[in-house]
Amino acid sequence: MTFPNKQPSAQKFEVGDVIATHVEGNIVIRKHTSGSFTALVDGEPMPARQYLIEIRNTLGLPDKATNTTRSLGAQVFGKLGK
Repeated sequence: MTFPNKQPSAQKFEVGDVIATHVEGNIVIRKHTSGSFTALVDGEPMPARQYLIEIRNTLGLPDKATNTTRSLGAQVFGKLGK
C-alpha cells in the first residue's frame, strides 16, 4: 500500500492479505492478516483511522481509551461481525 504525499521512505509498508472488507459509500475499509486496517477512498489509499472513527460513531459504539487504527478497526469489525 502506498500513501500519497509522504516521504519516499515512509510510503510503503506490508500489511498482508485482505481478510475482510466493509463498504460505506465510496469508502472501503479493509482488514488485513497483519491486524492492520486500511482504507480506499474512491479507489485511492488513505489512512483508515478517521473513517473508522466515523463508522464507530455512526454505529453508536463507545469511545475507548486507545483509539489506534487497530483498536478502532477491531471494535468496528467486531460489531459488524466481520
